[in-house]
Amino acid sequence: MTTYTLTSGSTILRSDGANIPNDPANRDYAEYLEWVAAGNTPTPYVPPLPQPLTATPFQFRAGLTAAGLRAQVESAVSASGDQSLKDAYEYAAYFSEADPFITKMAASLNLSSDQVHAMFVSMQSLSA
Repeated sequence: MTTYTLTSGSTILRSDGANIPNDPANRDYAEYLEWVAAGNTPTPYVPPLPQPLTATPFQFRAGLTAAGLRAQVESAVSASGDQSLKDAYEYAAYFSEADPFITKMAASLNLSSDQVHAMFVSMQSLSA
C-alpha cells in the first residue's frame, strides 16, 4: 500500500522514496490527490529536533566567567572527588549543553535548561 509523508519543502515523499513535486501537471501528484480524495491522510511533517549547542573549552570557560559561575563550577568539580568529572572538565575537546556533566552541574547551581541554553547561545559568540 502506498503512503505519503509531507515534507518541509514543496515535495511529498512517497513510501517508495520518490519525492513528488507539488505540480498539478505531474502524474504522481495527481495520484497523490486521488489518494487524498479517497479519504487517506498523509503523514505530517515532523521537523528534526534541534542539535544541542556545543562550546570549545575556551568558549565554555569564558562563558562561565561572563556569567559569574566559573569559580562555583570549578570549586564543585574539584570538591566532587569524581576523577572522571575532573578529567571531563579539564580535557574535554568541547562541551555540549546535553552532556550529563552539564545537566548535573546546572542542577547543582539551580539553573534551568533554558538558562543553560541561553549561556551556550552566548558562548557561541566568544572566540580566543
